[in-house]
Amino acid sequence: MKRSPVFLTAEWKNLLMLNYAVDPSLLHAFVPAGTELDSFAGRTYVSLIGFQFNRTRLRGFAVPFHQAFEEVNLRFYVRRSSRRGVVFISELVPKFAVAAIARWAFNEKYSHAPMSHRIETDQAGNPLKAEYTFGKDVHRCVLRIETNGSTFIPKDESLSQFITEHYWGYAAQKNGNSIEYEVQHPQWQVSEATSASFTGDTAWLYGNAFAPILQRPPDSAFLAVGSPVTVYKANQSTREPGLRWDGAPFAICLLSESRVQWDLILLRLGGEFMRSTQQLSITLPHEMAEKVRAKVQSGEYASESEVIRDGLRALEMQKHALEVWLRNEAVPALIAMEAAPSTGLTSAQIRASLAAAYESVRKVG
Repeated sequence: MKRSPVFLTAEWKNLLMLNYAVDPSLLHAFVPAGTELDSFAGRTYVSLIGFQFNRTRLRGFAVPFHQAFEEVNLRFYVRRSSRRGVVFISELVPKFAVAAIARWAFNEKYSHAPMSHRIETDQAGNPLKAEYTFGKDVHRCVLRIETNGSTFIPKDESLSQFITEHYWGYAAQKNGNSIEYEVQHPQWQVSEATSASFTGDTAWLYGNAFAPILQRPPDSAFLAVGSPVTVYKANQSTREPGLRWDGAPFAICLLSESRVQWDLILLRLGGEFMRSTQQLSITLPHEMAEKVRAKVQSGEYASESEVIRDGLRALEMQKHALEVWLRNEAVPALIAMEAAPSTGLTSAQIRASLAAAYESVRKVG
């Protein structure tokens, strides 16, 4: 069978995996049409996973400020004939545009939330500790794991092999059908946990059905080193009739951050940070250091610190402007073109348009 076009490439690193055995009846409402629950040694599992999403390229293109971020997802395992796959109950990322594109492309249950991570390694670079934090204030949640740093390829017929080697994704669609997409990566080295935990408001985040499960210690936990991955475009031809998925009775979307305005960005960078300062030692290339000094010598800035602070303000505003463009223009245009491909421009038309614009600017200049 011909493989679908590549949709996304990335590196998934430091995958913290907490695994819980559950009653299969808890998952029946989430099983996409055409699939059935998969199990290991007679037990059905859900996994809460935090990891780093790095070097991200969408259809071959790297989107500025959207190439490295965290993800935390809650998933379970299914089969479709001989294919073993995963189904996501929820997926959280810190980027609105990433969540929007994933919802559009696969109808996956993505939302966005403030997120951070911390990784500690040994001298050889093997991860010893990992921590993923998401949400804020009373809804802040934390995944933690500690290992002895020893890594290995999971043994055949082991739980760690079962968890890490499901190479297909399935997503229920609003019309009751389902789609299938391939996720390709090599076998992952893993390190068994010496301790692992998840803390936070699980009921608010995942609902009362999953809260008791996620509040208890995991039945197994390990840290996967990760690797480059390739996600292929969803195969629409695999849609099959079946039960309609009606959604989960919990409110992941409540994690969404409010969109900040320019004045709030400037207040945060110019006011809040200034009230509590910290001295840093920053290394710059010679040419950049000279530019900083020149800004001060010209009288435009009172100090080198002010130059750096202004640069951070500009970077924050640039990132915000890109986020607004992705949310309000790029994603809607991508959805519209997918629905009506004839409305798009060919590469030749785009080159001609850019050449005409360049010529117009050149003549004015």
